[in-house]
Amino acid sequence: MGRYATVEVRGRKDKLAFLRLPGKIHHGDPFWVPPLRADIRARINPRKNPFFEYGRVQLFGVRKEHGELIARGAAIHNPRHNEKHGDRTGFFGLFESRDDPEAARRLFAAIGEALRGWGCDRMVGPVNFTINDESGVLIDGFDSRPAFMTSYNPLYYDGLLSGCGFKKEIDLLSYGWSVDHPYPERFRSLIESLKARSGIQIRPIDRKILGDELRRVQAVYNAGFDDVWGFVPMTSAEIDDMGKGFKRIADDDLILFAESRGRLVGFCLTLPDINDILKDLNGRLLPFGFLKLLLRRKRLRTARLMVLCVLPAYRDKGVAALLIEHLARVVEEKGYRSGEFSVVIESNFRMTRLLDSLGFKATKRYRIYGADIPAEPPATGT
Repeated sequence: MGRYATVEVRGRKDKLAFLRLPGKIHHGDPFWVPPLRADIRARINPRKNPFFEYGRVQLFGVRKEHGELIARGAAIHNPRHNEKHGDRTGFFGLFESRDDPEAARRLFAAIGEALRGWGCDRMVGPVNFTINDESGVLIDGFDSRPAFMTSYNPLYYDGLLSGCGFKKEIDLLSYGWSVDHPYPERFRSLIESLKARSGIQIRPIDRKILGDELRRVQAVYNAGFDDVWGFVPMTSAEIDDMGKGFKRIADDDLILFAESRGRLVGFCLTLPDINDILKDLNGRLLPFGFLKLLLRRKRLRTARLMVLCVLPAYRDKGVAALLIEHLARVVEEKGYRSGEFSVVIESNFRMTRLLDSLGFKATKRYRIYGADIPAEPPATGT
């Protein structure tokens, strides 16, 4: 079997190996898109990620025969999740591994021990670091590249997690769309009726008052997803950080607000799918990556609808349908040709039923896993 060593990732050298491991695992895969290293560095940096204002993260890696890392992951403690859901769940994230069951077992033993030390009795993931970030292991839909800020992994990840005792917690779905999608006639009739009588107005985000717009988004987002699996309200710092990160790539015409008498009652966040560009940057913005991003962004022809959210009191007033119809017209006018609605938690029946009724098909499936944490740390041997 050989000797394994589990290490806590702390120093600069270990963190660099942690960041480089995905590139080694996915090397040669035509669909894998290297994440921006600067973004991952910021995510694990307590001075830059607002998650650390309330949460804790511990990074781990596994080596074999004193060689390079062959597995990595993070133990994540989110006390705001535990307060909201009344449980003692911990999370794991940033998971990557060679096809080595023993390395995966040792990695999750270390993560479980850290979570147990923080008072957790259950481990769920991958979640990087909240359900608002990339989550889940791809288990279906390996025939195309991932959309921006969605997960991608080798086929064997499901087997590694199952072999470590994890079982399905919940699945997340991605739905494909294209500008020539044939909407049902009843949908077009519904839209005409809603436009005539609903009083709902659709407009794009106003970047000149971005701070105010983000506060409105925060209020609707936290109310609209309050009953969705695993949801934890986003803090003002997290919303601001999201806005700052998306500002450099956003097409403002694709971020739509639905208002009733001037009050925001729903919104959809759609971004150009910059993975078409990131594929060529190999994770680096410097020295010329950022310039490539700026020059090529306006030529992108794919987009990802990341969030569609409506206040509970307006869910039966056709707001989601109005947003989808307006977005469909805008993306065609601006030259976008295809993309994804992603991701939708499978238990969000309001959204899955709407998308199914409009004829959209799930093209990718991601799985979040769960397992109880043993009361005592398991023996790891050598």
